[in-house]
Amino acid sequence: MWKSREESAWPMDKVRWIPYFLTLFIGIFLGGILINQAYKKDIYQTVKNYFSGGRPIQAEQRIQKTEPVLEKVALNLPTQKTVDDSRQNAIVNATRLASPSVVSLSVIQMRKINNPLSIFDDPFFSQFFFEFGGAYEKVQSMGSGFIINENGYILTNDHVVENASEIIVTLPDRRQFEGSLVGRQSAGDLAVVKIKGTHLPVTQMGNSDNLVAGEWVIAIGNPFGHVLDDPQPTVTVGVVSALNRQVRGGNGRIYTEMIQTDAAINMGNSGGPLINSQGEVVGINTVILSQSGGSIGLGFAIPINRAKRVIEDILNYGRIRGFWTGISIQNINYLIAQYLGLKESRGAIVVNIEPSSPGALAGLKIGDVLLKINSQTIENTQNVREAFANARVGDKIKMEYFRSNRVYQTQMVLLEDPNERRY
Repeated sequence: MWKSREESAWPMDKVRWIPYFLTLFIGIFLGGILINQAYKKDIYQTVKNYFSGGRPIQAEQRIQKTEPVLEKVALNLPTQKTVDDSRQNAIVNATRLASPSVVSLSVIQMRKINNPLSIFDDPFFSQFFFEFGGAYEKVQSMGSGFIINENGYILTNDHVVENASEIIVTLPDRRQFEGSLVGRQSAGDLAVVKIKGTHLPVTQMGNSDNLVAGEWVIAIGNPFGHVLDDPQPTVTVGVVSALNRQVRGGNGRIYTEMIQTDAAINMGNSGGPLINSQGEVVGINTVILSQSGGSIGLGFAIPINRAKRVIEDILNYGRIRGFWTGISIQNINYLIAQYLGLKESRGAIVVNIEPSSPGALAGLKIGDVLLKINSQTIENTQNVREAFANARVGDKIKMEYFRSNRVYQTQMVLLEDPNERRY
């Protein structure tokens, strides 16, 4: 009934071959994996192709498919898209955003020519015979500007369009328009020109009060005008070197609270925008300090926040409104200082006040000596003009004055001058 051990078990000569068969099977399996890895092909796909009758990938096909990838990795070459992206920095983007609205102004100005052989060019005779005191000629000059709204208003410097008999405006897309002078502010060196056109590019206004020294800025303009027969504006880059600078310019202009920059501003750049790294206008390029006429890294721009008030006047009233103080002043000399009891011959004395004028409403009287206007210390009448250089209708002006051996303070509210007089 019971079988012996020898009868129930496998013969020992057969059992001992089992490890060899297992080793052979595992070797074949691993060898297949290694072969497929060598051909860069997943074993699953190979088996699937085999059992489904599919044909394996030929060696030529594998070489053609992988060769470009291997070449690119070996040489470490970036694609064209990577190169383009690396150039898209803030300055490039800001320039692309603002440039289309920057225009070139070709201006015909009437300028007086003095004749050294004529007696009427002498200052003494010219005051009696002014109409004979020299001839006038047409002079072509260049400048820049930028479009501030879709109705065709262009902001520029007053000295660019001063005494203009003709203004030709050229856009970067080569369109040309005849410009008309809408309004100008001589003291602030600002002017607005208008053109009639459609689909006009408009600049984005920034906030000049937020500027900080060291911030990147870009000056855009047309220093060559039509010389190069290319209306595309020129771009120069620098930083805000300083803020609130005071500069004396030509024609007796006093520039206060100016933006100083080392971005190159050259002849013809006047009136063009100074933009920040976001493509927003923060200033109007206006003045350079140079002996040669070229940029030496000392350029100055009018803050755009100051110009915004001029723009508001133009858009709301169609003109730039002049303010009225109603007072007349003169310098203090030694005798006046002694008579009034002043320790120093400084300040500006009030010599006349118009009835119901801002000066009269502020409580000023003839004989008062102006000592301080806002934060400006008054040494002479020139300082008074500097203090009022950027004032606008409606401004509240703080004043400090001397009367009867005492110092008083008052506030003057500027009104619109119906006669367009400044003082």
